[in-house]
Amino acid sequence: MSTAAPISAAQAIGEYLQSPDDLLKISTFRKKLEKEKASIDARLKSGVKEQLDATREGLRKLLRTRNNVQIIKDEMETVDTECGDPRNVVATFDQISRVSMVHRNFEQTEEMVNNLLEMNSRLDSLEYMLETDSQDILGVLKYYRSKINKSVIESIKHNFDDAFQQHVRDPLSLLADLDEWIYDDIYRVETDVAPCFPPDYDMYALFAKEYHKALDLTIKRVLDGEPEASVLLIIHQWVKDYKKKMKDLEVPPEYLEPPLLGGNEQGLIDDYLKLIIRKLDEWTANLMRTELRDFITRSEPPEIDSDGMYGMQGAVILFQMVNQQVDVATESGQGAILAQVVSEINRIMRDVQGQWIRVLEAEFKKQTENPEERVDGLDSYSIALANDQIKSVNNVEGLLARLEELVSEKYRVTISERLNDAIDGYLDVARKCNQILIGVIFNDLKPAMKQLFTQPWYDGIMVQIVETMRDYMSDCQEFLNAALLDHLVDDLLETFIVAYLTALAHSSKLKMPAATDRIKEDIGLMPAATDRIKEDIGLVFEFFSTVKPAKDLEIDFEVIELVLGLLEASQSMVFLSFWSFAKVHGPNIPFVESLMKARGDLDRSGVSEVMDSVKRKVKEENLIDPTPPTIMKKVIIQGAISRFLQR
Repeated sequence: MSTAAPISAAQAIGEYLQSPDDLLKISTFRKKLEKEKASIDARLKSGVKEQLDATREGLRKLLRTRNNVQIIKDEMETVDTECGDPRNVVATFDQISRVSMVHRNFEQTEEMVNNLLEMNSRLDSLEYMLETDSQDILGVLKYYRSKINKSVIESIKHNFDDAFQQHVRDPLSLLADLDEWIYDDIYRVETDVAPCFPPDYDMYALFAKEYHKALDLTIKRVLDGEPEASVLLIIHQWVKDYKKKMKDLEVPPEYLEPPLLGGNEQGLIDDYLKLIIRKLDEWTANLMRTELRDFITRSEPPEIDSDGMYGMQGAVILFQMVNQQVDVATESGQGAILAQVVSEINRIMRDVQGQWIRVLEAEFKKQTENPEERVDGLDSYSIALANDQIKSVNNVEGLLARLEELVSEKYRVTISERLNDAIDGYLDVARKCNQILIGVIFNDLKPAMKQLFTQPWYDGIMVQIVETMRDYMSDCQEFLNAALLDHLVDDLLETFIVAYLTALAHSSKLKMPAATDRIKEDIGLMPAATDRIKEDIGLVFEFFSTVKPAKDLEIDFEVIELVLGLLEASQSMVFLSFWSFAKVHGPNIPFVESLMKARGDLDRSGVSEVMDSVKRKVKEENLIDPTPPTIMKKVIIQGAISRFLQR
């Protein structure tokens, strides 16, 4: 029989309201539904009342039934009592009871007489037993086996407890102490003690098992004390030695249950690594907190090390911690452990390097964008930090050379990759320090550099620029590592040349100061500008020659000479100078065009003619940018609007 699906409220309403006109019938529907509801409520109340009356009547009948059952039960108990008492049904019960009592008395009397007759023989047996027992004066101890086993177990526990209490603060001494007597005791028990007991006592098994259980408990107590990481490795190695020595003593494996460390020796290594990670993270965090505070506040000048260079204590302290943990891992004799420790050290070093780079960038940004927050000494501390990176590189290289000899090829690759990665990170920080130093120098030079190729430039602003660089470089020469100094000089020179050429390309018409006589007017404006450029280069060349060989400088300044050739060449001969320039540095059309526009001796049509000949030369010779790119790749030519917005 199928059951119709229940109709939802929405469906029911839908049957009544099928058109907009049905909305007018809502009050009628409502009254109809209220009447139906009242009818249903009345029927429900009537049904409930009838059900309650029926329930009450049923309860009354149940109570009457329970009373009737109790009455029947009482009557049945009375009948049972009457039937069970023989006095009520047997007339001669008293006589039978007396005869039964007489019979019992006869049986007891007979038993007593028999006991009296056998007493003599029993006494003889007791006398014989006493006489025999008196001949064995020592006798046999009661529960001897259980007592001796208990004493042995308690003695072993006492020995291990004693050893633990004596060395509770020095787990390594505890392990050394246990080494001195555990194996000797096991051997003596097997050879001297066990033969003194009956074979079924199996005293050797008892001693071996209890020694092992007590040792397991002692090691757990040591580990519960959260010992140092080095102790965990020593315990790991000690357990391995214990297994080997017990095997040499031919102790059955079933006597060595449960296995030490729960059989999870790798878990101890994992605990060691977790502890190492936590400790290194804590130590490094504390160290960096101090180092970063000193670097940011710069309340005191950097320390000067034994070599007379600026330095900080962080690198020295960090490598003391690193070497300590590496030495411990090395003593484990396991390449896997050493490789994992080195990986964690790499992670920490990389984190430290990342912090330094972020701090350098933040401090430089603060100095350039918020001069009111400026704290002097960023250059000195950048030198100190850079020197620390070189020390760290040397330390890591020494560590790598030491460790590569200790591990197999399998782990040598991992260790080499991690430590070389750390070296790259230190070099990145050192390069960042050099960048910051150059940034600080050019931040101070910003006002002077803006005056290049303007009116003050003709009055000799380059002297101020050179002296500023000389002042900074004197500190670098005195306190910066020589290897870093060479890179700094190269980067500073390149940055200066790029800035100088960029300013030249963006300059307005080059001209000399107001002419005072006709001769200077006859000479023209360009010679004055080019002479000033030559003077600039002479000053800069003389300065850089104090920190770099002159032959190397000639190569660096070659681009300036080529640019001067473009400025000095006559309008008809510019393309020849351009050819010399383009063969080395590529066409650089935007730069050359800006340079031509800056020439005061060329008007707009002259510039157009020159550029047409230049572009034609490029097309004819199929000139392209050289590979690798030269310094000109870094000279950015901005449009007029961009230059205007930057002012």
